[in-house]
Amino acid sequence: MARGVEWNMSIENNPSSDHVFGLLASLVERYAGDDVDQPVNPYRSPGELKELLDLSLGERGESVEGVMKIMESLAGATPRSTSTRFYNQLFGGRDAVATAADMLVPVLNSSMYTFKAAGAMAIVEEIVLKRLTLREQRGPLRLGDRCPI
Repeated sequence: MARGVEWNMSIENNPSSDHVFGLLASLVERYAGDDVDQPVNPYRSPGELKELLDLSLGERGESVEGVMKIMESLAGATPRSTSTRFYNQLFGGRDAVATAADMLVPVLNSSMYTFKAAGAMAIVEEIVLKRLTLREQRGPLRLGDRCPI
């Protein structure tokens, strides 16, 4: 079953970044703010999730608002590994600054394959690798190293 309106990706029909990012900011604020009242989502089996969520891919597109509603439903059905009540070897709470930086990376839409494409991000990579190398006490990072020995 198709939902929403046909999505035409021409420049004239593209929603504004301000509109989309505003909707996303609202969704993120609601989701992150809910961590206090609901630090862990209830467990649901795969069958329950398939019935709960309409993730069908119709022949027609979806409005931006419709996509955001789907994203909000999806977020609400996903385990909250950001809560300090969810501890394992990979998770143990949310670092708001790291989350913000992680969200900025796809907005910048850069690539790391050359300095021309990466710009300042290549310098950030070098600084992080140097710090990690010093922390592991494996010696100085050599130009071109991506996996210090």
